Amino acid sequence: MDNNLASRQTGVVKFYVANICGNQHVKKLQIRAQMIMESKGVAFETIDITAEEMEAEKKFMLENASPRANGKIPVPPQFFNQDEYLGDYEDFAEAIELNRLEDFLKVPIFDHEARKAWRPYSNIEKSLSPIFMGVTIILAVFLSYGIMSTFSMPLTLFLMILSVPCTLLVFSLFYRK
Repeated sequence: MDNNLASRQTGVVKFYVANICGNQHVKKLQIRAQMIMESKGVAFETIDITAEEMEAEKKFMLENASPRANGKIPVPPQFFNQDEYLGDYEDFAEAIELNRLEDFLKVPIFDHEARKAWRPYSNIEKSLSPIFMGVTIILAVFLSYGIMSTFSMPLTLFLMILSVPCTLLVFSLFYRK
């Protein structure tokens, strides 16, 4: 991946979709592309070409997107950076497979480590997180033993098993990554 971000356009990716779509395959491709761009931290604008107020955008997409070899009209999802056509979903998927999404979209993509650096934790928060985890585990154990003396064995086992995700939930609230 090219790390020279100065060579990248600073625009937002225009992501053309059709929210009213009878083709479930196209709908899945749109959702997958959106989820991938969101997970990668890509700045993008979703443009629904089926909305009446987006008629000019629909016309722009149809005039500027390249049809596939079969010569049919371009269908969503389509990708643009500013007014530059980038490609369709097949081009997007190929860029992902080749680990060249940043080059394809022509915008910087920040990996998980870079995004994590944007939300630094204070030293106090870092030092308290293991304490909260320990307290939560101890409370779960005491709760389980208290339940064992009150309820039947199957219910006790169920509640002990239930305490594990609860512990993880509490842990995730205090120790965010």
